[in-house]
Amino acid sequence: ALQSTQPADVAQKPASGQEDIGDGTLSSQASVPAVKKHEELDQSVIEQQLPTYIGPLEPFEFTISNQAQGQYLEALEDYHLRYVLGRQGAPPVIHPGILLNHSNATKSPSFNGPNRHWIHLREQTHFAGSAHLNDGLIVRWRIEEHEPWFGRVLTRVSCVVTRCDGLLILERTMCGIRTSARRPIPAEGGRAVPDPANPAPMSRGHSRTSLDPTDWEIPGKQKRPTAERIGLFSGRASQNLHTNDQIAKDAGLPAPVASATQGMGYLCEFMIDNLGEEWLASGSWVLTFRKPIFPGDEVRAFGRLRHVEPTDCGAQCPVAIKLV
Repeated sequence: ALQSTQPADVAQKPASGQEDIGDGTLSSQASVPAVKKHEELDQSVIEQQLPTYIGPLEPFEFTISNQAQGQYLEALEDYHLRYVLGRQGAPPVIHPGILLNHSNATKSPSFNGPNRHWIHLREQTHFAGSAHLNDGLIVRWRIEEHEPWFGRVLTRVSCVVTRCDGLLILERTMCGIRTSARRPIPAEGGRAVPDPANPAPMSRGHSRTSLDPTDWEIPGKQKRPTAERIGLFSGRASQNLHTNDQIAKDAGLPAPVASATQGMGYLCEFMIDNLGEEWLASGSWVLTFRKPIFPGDEVRAFGRLRHVEPTDCGAQCPVAIKLV
């Protein structure tokens, strides 16, 4: 599930061409670069997720303070010093789980309100660089397509996060649906996807070092996303399907659930712990969300190193990962 409202101590900046009108909303006074005025104001179409709307969503600018980072670190139970102490004169690194949280489509001002019915089903992310505390960051989205999905509409949204000076931080493609109490979200995804534990055989001609999978199982840390931690991650004062019982039930869920990006935050910690911080500059993943995480669940990341492929600058190490 996607969370939509930011903590009170995260600074939001109006995008270029907008002004804060004093009630927490943004009013477009001039066209935003690369976003046509009639498209960014077509909120009724976006809200209903009708398959007629293809185009950009309103950008979102933000910074992360040390105080805000501390809140998320507690929510993710990840207290590594890279997020507390700077290096070589640079401020501390922003936890990638925070960047994923703030680049969900529900963060766009034109998404039209807190997340009440949007369920995150698939994700593809490429990490291109680290962001640091107090960096000015901007997120841009585009609705790419709608397609039928078991009687619903599955919407694919692309996303790019950059610093305000243009430096690329990450790129994402996320797929989600709207659900309701009358059409609850199924426990499993509907379309067949590749099983990361049993990948298709590689074509000949690749020089790789084969590994015995039983010797390369990598356990991660156990996490317990309590209601308090879910509230910290998704905004305790927010009214959305992560924090409010009735809204979750209206969305077809038995209870509030953790944001999908909170689970991705756990996986980020696992990947950095095992592959190093350099993974934030060139790593990528493809994820499918099978079941929601409820308060009190105990989850743990696992990985299996599939093979090692030498490259000019080291080695490429594909890892099949899961959060169970």
